[in-house]
Amino acid sequence: MLMSLATWKEVEEYLGRRRDIIIPVGSVEEHGYHLPLFTDSIIAEEISKEAGERTGIMVAPVVGYGVCRHTSPYPGTVSIELETLRDLVRDVLNDLHKKGFETFYLLTGHAGATHAVALKEAGKQLVEKGAEVYLIDPYEVKIDDLLESKLEFPGYQVGHADEVETSLMLFLRPDLVRMEKAVDEIPEEEIFGVVPKSKPTSSGVFGTPTLASREKGERIFHRMVREIVSFIASRVQRPDF
Repeated sequence: MLMSLATWKEVEEYLGRRRDIIIPVGSVEEHGYHLPLFTDSIIAEEISKEAGERTGIMVAPVVGYGVCRHTSPYPGTVSIELETLRDLVRDVLNDLHKKGFETFYLLTGHAGATHAVALKEAGKQLVEKGAEVYLIDPYEVKIDDLLESKLEFPGYQVGHADEVETSLMLFLRPDLVRMEKAVDEIPEEEIFGVVPKSKPTSSGVFGTPTLASREKGERIFHRMVREIVSFIASRVQRPDF
């Protein structure tokens, strides 16, 4: 069930059955010449919707802004401060908790380290109150065997607007992908600064999007969803806040 399309009575009825909710979190961030600024948010929302469909868990509206320090020099990227994201998500969690929700899955489509810290901090207060809060990063799911590219450049744990994200978008929203404009580009050196003073690459791509395909995107998407659904079903890990 999508909370955004539900009535308040339907939410009340849902809370009579269960108390968990998935909250997708994305960003407004450059994704090369070929992908839209809302790529992270689209991917987070679509994975959340499919996971919600398979588990029966309600899915909240996407939190569409994030902390995007490495891509902040590019026009179009809208990066908010760590404290802003932390406080926004904390307020959302706290109010949902007041309404009766008890287990929260923050599913992020943006893999920034500072962004993740903000989300963990947002859940800390609720965990101290006895609620369960989990941070789920789909990019932690092992997908190396589905890819042709290897991330061998320094300073970045994952690519950006690369084979993975481009493949996912070709599967989820091919109407928004401009493959004729995709270029492969690798950052030449590691970024040690908290915020880069210049663009890491000319295009904004960190990787090889020209290797992307819809078929890869479908396989990546379903593996990510499968692993996330398995985690939700088992609850074998505790929150690490």
